[in-house]
Amino acid sequence: MSNLPLTSHLVNGKRFKNMIENTSLNTTFTEAGCNYLQELTSWKEQGYTDIVLFGRFQPPHRGHRALLETLRASGLNVNLVLNDKTDNIEGERNPFNAHQREEMVRLAMPWLPKENIRHATVYLGGGGDVGGAVRRLTNIFNDLAPKDKLVFAYFEKAEDRKQYLVDGEIINDAHYVELVGQPRGEFPIQRITQDMIETVSDYVPIDAKMFRKGIREQDQVCYELLDPPVVDYLTEQMLLAHVNGRPVGTDPRNDTITLDDIRQDNSTSFNNILTQGYSL
Repeated sequence: MSNLPLTSHLVNGKRFKNMIENTSLNTTFTEAGCNYLQELTSWKEQGYTDIVLFGRFQPPHRGHRALLETLRASGLNVNLVLNDKTDNIEGERNPFNAHQREEMVRLAMPWLPKENIRHATVYLGGGGDVGGAVRRLTNIFNDLAPKDKLVFAYFEKAEDRKQYLVDGEIINDAHYVELVGQPRGEFPIQRITQDMIETVSDYVPIDAKMFRKGIREQDQVCYELLDPPVVDYLTEQMLLAHVNGRPVGTDPRNDTITLDDIRQDNSTSFNNILTQGYSL
């Protein structure tokens, strides 16, 4: 299928370049890409106003940014709900706290308004009844926009489909988006695919577990998957936690060494720590 110039196709009567201003939309794309964008922009044509994504963003990386830029291409108001759940494995799955992740999201995506970033503490894993979690998440979405104005978006990998117990009923081969969007909230669902992302931005396949392990081990390849402002912020937060002897996502109010101390220090001690590496 041949590549088509950006200005050669229309979606809902408007040129792509006008509908997706300030995104990193590819300047050439296939005819299939045209269809993907038309699918995204059709929600606005139907009268919807908002689109929402839910996730942990531990931490926000270039793949997350590409996903949110794809949502932005819909022309709808983009909302992000950060899941602030924790787990029993210290620093393994959820090392960064709510404030840190919101700061990194804002650094990576300055176009996303602060008021469009919200928080929830929702556990949607297997092994327990998730009915209450589904209802809490639905209530948050109901506060974003009326159910006939809000689209629920998600990016699903094959391994994300699991068995869930909802109010005593076992639901096999389901994604939590389906549980929230259909039985509870009646939100229409927009599945974001790799092909859709590649039309708008650069798709970056990332294994989350390996990615966090690489960050802990100061793997430069992993840092290249973060936007530069996020790298700077993350490095300072990890160094601050290390020199104060605490995990990176814990309360810094009892720190004896502050960020100002680190920034103003003229010795090489902090640089030495950076080059030697440290854990979360």
